[in-house]
Order: sequence, then structure tokens, then C-alpha cells
Amino acid sequence: MRTRTEIKLEQEKVIEQINSLKKKARELYEEDLMLSDDKRRFEEKVEHHDRPKYARKPHFYDGKKVGRIYWTETFTDEKGHSMKIDRQMAVRVDGEWIV
Repeated sequence: MRTRTEIKLEQEKVIEQINSLKKKARELYEEDLMLSDDKRRFEEKVEHHDRPKYARKPHFYDGKKVGRIYWTETFTDEKGHSMKIDRQMAVRVDGEWIV
């Protein structure tokens, strides 16, 4: 029979391995988001938005360096017609990941 300290040590070791795997998975996810190919592209640029006449505050991304991914989704309706929709999503703001 094992002692409580042996169990705690093994538990801490497993938790450390899990955290290491989570960190590695996150790094791979971020690398995948920054990859540009024929299906999806990543762009990062400083965005400027015109302030509307009656806006109380400026746009959230105004003057910030925003990284976005762009891709195209294709949908087919019940009649067999296909429709393409261009999509985009902000994933980085000033070098900080937001996804």
C-alpha cells in the first residue's frame, strides 16, 4: 500500500505533465492561426476606424495592431446551389492573443 505523500507526489507529477501538454497545445494552436495558405490567411496591421458623429467612445481596435484570420466558407442549400461567404475573425490585439 502506498503512502499519502507518494500519492501526492505522483499527482503533482501528473498535473505538471498535463500543464506542459496544455502549453504545447496552445503554442501549436497559435502557430496554426498564424499560418497562411490557400484556405486561410493571417494578416496583422494597425487599424483605423472613423469615429461616428454621435459616438460616445472610439472604436475598440482604433490605433491598435490587430491580427485577423480570413477564410471563405461554402454553403450548399437544399436545391444544390452553392454560396461562398467571406469570413474574418480578430485573433490578436497588440501582440496579445484574444482567442
